[in-house]
Amino acid sequence: MAGVGDRIRCAFARFVEPLSGEYCVVPSVEALARFGGCADRGE
Repeated sequence: MAGVGDRIRCAFARFVEPLSGEYCVVPSVEALARFGGCADRGE
């Protein structure tokens, strides 16, 4: 169940970050980790 919540947070982070422009590349990884550790368990 927790995986679903993390996926939603990941998708949300990936959708929001690019809106800032530069934040769509490097900081996005840190943002994902902050949102729910998606970077840890994702790839």
